[in-house]
Amino acid sequence: MSLLGTLSGAELDRLEERCFSDNELFEDIGIAEDELIDAYVRGRLAPLEREQFEKVLTRSQRLSERVHYGRLLRERASSRVAPSPRSWWTA
Repeated sequence: MSLLGTLSGAELDRLEERCFSDNELFEDIGIAEDELIDAYVRGRLAPLEREQFEKVLTRSQRLSERVHYGRLLRERASSRVAPSPRSWWTA
């Protein structure tokens, strides 16, 4: 899947074929997907990238679920309060 929807059908077909035979490429695409989802959840995509990504989201339940999970993780992480350091004499 083209995460920003910028590949033609033929280009996408070739990429998918290569992913089945090239484990390193498959892993690289997975990493890129993780980074793109993280940037989207954090609001760090450029407006055009965000728009393109959201179009892809409407067509991919799997990707939508990953974004939902990413948002939950972000909310959970931001709601945690770091413990204040205790001084040695109050320990």
